[in-house]
Amino acid sequence: MRLLRLVLDSALLSPSTAASQGVVLNVQYLPDGTVMELSAVEGDLEAILSQLEDAQETEAFDHLGTSGARHYIFQYGRPHAEVRALINLLEKHRLMIALPIRFDSTTEATVDVLGTFDALKSAYDTFSPEMKRRTSIEHIGEYTPARLGIRSVLTERQREVLDAAVATGYYATPRTATAEDVANRVGCAPSTASEHLRKLEARTFGQLTTADSS
Repeated sequence: MRLLRLVLDSALLSPSTAASQGVVLNVQYLPDGTVMELSAVEGDLEAILSQLEDAQETEAFDHLGTSGARHYIFQYGRPHAEVRALINLLEKHRLMIALPIRFDSTTEATVDVLGTFDALKSAYDTFSPEMKRRTSIEHIGEYTPARLGIRSVLTERQREVLDAAVATGYYATPRTATAEDVANRVGCAPSTASEHLRKLEARTFGQLTTADSS
């Protein structure tokens, strides 16, 4: 079994742009083209529900409750055209999505698609130009349960930057390296390294918070 990790625009999967981060816990694709989705999100609940109320693609929704900072939202409606096209490709090539799907307002949405190498390649080759514009391949390789550890929420480049940061002493106490040192180690501009560090910190701390409140 192979894994294709895609990074998508979070607006395609998040129930609301008012959600700062969250996970899609369950999703059901119905024969009539509609989708039922259960998400756990963080952010301003009133703003999230207001956006769902106004969203044309949402036919029904419900706030199921809140635990800590996480709001559990049920949503039923019609997905974005790009998501519908992706669903059709998954069905055509007999692929599946590994849940949960993580998303946030900073680092977009990470979707793990599982299947044979040939099926994954064929599916991606038939992506429309618009879908390719709104997605990027972050990783392709063997799928193993071990990838479900906390490092699995990071992109491959973010893991490389994290390893460099640890090796140079960026996270030492006291700190013995700068973002420029990390940049020199991975071969990128200091501003790029700083951006990667901010994003990987947002993802890892967000995952720790989610796991702690489970």
